Amino acid sequence: MNKKIYYLAGKGNCGKTATVKLVYKKLLREYPDAATFFDVDDAATEILQVLKINQKIIGISSQGDTGKQVLEHLNRLVSKKCEIIITATRTSGRTIEAVKSVEPSYEACGIKQTYESEPERHSASNQAMATSLVNKVKAVINA
Repeated sequence: MNKKIYYLAGKGNCGKTATVKLVYKKLLREYPDAATFFDVDDAATEILQVLKINQKIIGISSQGDTGKQVLEHLNRLVSKKCEIIITATRTSGRTIEAVKSVEPSYEACGIKQTYESEPERHSASNQAMATSLVNKVKAVINA
């Protein structure tokens, strides 16, 4: 299996963290027997998790505002031998450089976070994005 990083790219405050958290919650709902390995220090605002689902190791990090944060979290997830990583990044700069630093060990797949200014549309957009990411993960898990 090729290792993959799905990175959700977008400007600040566009819903990346909310979407990544939704991915985590949806995976736990669909796979209630998933084993979790560790949590980030401040789970109230950000998450850093490793899940084992169907013998596949999946890393999830919502913190994507600085290159240093992204790189630290990616390094932790790579050290846990994650086969799939889902993370948040900005649209350019050091956060993208952090993702590129783990290539060619991982195939990087960028996904642009959409932003809706209306709260109801914003929430629906985050839900749709999370569902799309979960479907990508499920395709790899069930392959």
